[in-house]
Amino acid sequence: MMEIYLRNEAIKFHILEQISLRKQKHTAFFYKITSILDDITSNYGYNAFRAFCFLIITPICFFIIYYLISAYLSKSFHIDLFNCFSFTIDQILHPFKIWGSNYIAKINNIIVSRFTIVKLIATINSFFVISFAAIFLASIKRQYRLI
Repeated sequence: MMEIYLRNEAIKFHILEQISLRKQKHTAFFYKITSILDDITSNYGYNAFRAFCFLIITPICFFIIYYLISAYLSKSFHIDLFNCFSFTIDQILHPFKIWGSNYIAKINNIIVSRFTIVKLIATINSFFVISFAAIFLASIKRQYRLI
């Protein structure tokens, strides 16, 4: 019983230590930014559920963005949702593939892969999903290492 209590106290101490380090004046700006993002996404690796939520919510948000882009390009909101969904999943399973010279992605017969803005958004999508997957896996590792 005492080991569980000490483990929880160690977790609280580590989180407070990271927050304190982040608030010091001499701490590098990059470290402050990554510390804030680590706090938001996984509570410094101690909340795998929060990291998992970010991992699930990110593709949903980008699905909506792709839907709105394709609706704007086709001048209609009658968009095939399966095409948007498959494009979103393709960006997760094949990150940065949209920059390939032979890659063609169509949503409602519009080749969206030829638009630079879609390529940039797909790159951000891939980056976020990879980052949140890494944070989620690191959170799981941290939770089981400290048990």
